[in-house]
Amino acid sequence: MDIINNYGEDKVNMVYMAKPVYGGWVTFTAHMALKYGYDIHKIGKRSEKNKRDYGYGVQYQNLCIDEIVKLPNLFITAIDKHYYEYLEHFPDGTTIVIHDPTELKAKDNPILKYKDKLRFITIRETVCEFLRKQHDIKSTFKLHPFYEYERGNTPSDIKCVSISRIDFDKNTDILLKANMKLPEQTQIGIFGTCTVAAAAVC
Repeated sequence: MDIINNYGEDKVNMVYMAKPVYGGWVTFTAHMALKYGYDIHKIGKRSEKNKRDYGYGVQYQNLCIDEIVKLPNLFITAIDKHYYEYLEHFPDGTTIVIHDPTELKAKDNPILKYKDKLRFITIRETVCEFLRKQHDIKSTFKLHPFYEYERGNTPSDIKCVSISRIDFDKNTDILLKANMKLPEQTQIGIFGTCTVAAAAVC
């Protein structure tokens, strides 16, 4: 049984409006594309016919904002401060995903300015409650989509892995300290992009 409810009911046009190329926002968008066949778009200075590599086995297409807002069922999978200026162009009923409360913490956050025309989705119950209590926003709670890749048969001696971003807010430093005390054959395999701050210490 598919535990993810309702994501796949209608075809949506996803718009990734953020700079990061790794992390939760990126993988969320990729899983949506892989699981449901949704198209990924990014805002560009000009529209391009050819698609580019997004990572995770999917592609995206650059479109100018005038072209993007004409697409039906717009679904903003993530947004950061570099793209706030485009929110005013999106039509009423555009869906936006809020992954974490920090996305709304900035004073006079532009997302809140358009809260009456946006439809909000949250992927954590705590975020759903945060929006309701702190900003009087009713959101729809849906679990993070998960696309199950085929498992390979390549043997591995690694018994335990960490696949998050390597940074202090992920507590990866604790794993690094543990590895310093563990025998090599039982150390944790750590896979992820390392931030500058973490690299300076590690």
